[in-house]
Amino acid sequence: MRLTSRGASVLLVVLMTAGCSKQPSTAHSVPTIPAPVGTNSLTKTDSGPPGSTGATPRAAVELFVTGLMNGDANATYSLLVDKERTATSLGSWSETMAGLPTYRAFTVIKDDPVDLDATFSPRVDEDAGVVPGKAVVHFATTSEGGGWRVSLAKTTIEPRYPTDDRAATVALDWVKANQSCDSGAVKSLQYQGSLLGQPSVVGDLCHWNGTLVANGTSGLNTTPSATAVRNAFGPGADEWAKVIHIDGPQPLDVVTAPLGDSWVVVAVSRR
Repeated sequence: MRLTSRGASVLLVVLMTAGCSKQPSTAHSVPTIPAPVGTNSLTKTDSGPPGSTGATPRAAVELFVTGLMNGDANATYSLLVDKERTATSLGSWSETMAGLPTYRAFTVIKDDPVDLDATFSPRVDEDAGVVPGKAVVHFATTSEGGGWRVSLAKTTIEPRYPTDDRAATVALDWVKANQSCDSGAVKSLQYQGSLLGQPSVVGDLCHWNGTLVANGTSGLNTTPSATAVRNAFGPGADEWAKVIHIDGPQPLDVVTAPLGDSWVVVAVSRR
């Protein structure tokens, strides 16, 4: 399962659910999101617990997610399909679990195949890339071993990002904060890493008295900052980045990334 990013490259492998009834699940505390397994870099060096199963696809996911919530590498590892368990060691799986994103809440919206409406701890940084605040997770399960197991390699995530108009508002507020030389406001609207692209251009805005206007939104490939953003966050940046065109003392492209229910500025360049 994947989630857009770099590092753990976040086309997430999200796994969550609770309760075996048909009723939707509610919020749970902070389990982790495992990454895809079965890559060539993973070598099986130790034997893990014997495989276990769930009685139904939903039960398999529920057992798997309960293990994630408890930090139980043995339980989660044992519920992976045979092919994925034989491709990685329990030790590697434990390390994978320890360093990946977390989710805050979820609702089961479909039983077979199992779909989940998930709320994650959102992130924007050069290690994780972009972890969405909300997503629909499409779990893949396989019938084997007398029951059902989870296949992470075939599980996918469908991120839900905030609206483009919110990105335009954030970009304009950020440029205006630079115009008024308000470093605190600038920092609150910008991601925590180093501003990408041509950050020196914003210095020209300080104390400038003209009018700033947001004038259109486009994709990442329309701005000179595109390469810098892809290098920092990975090729998945093309999926989430919104470029806001700002008219003012000099035309600017402000690149924004989704963070939870809003956006943050990650790059700027002359247009």
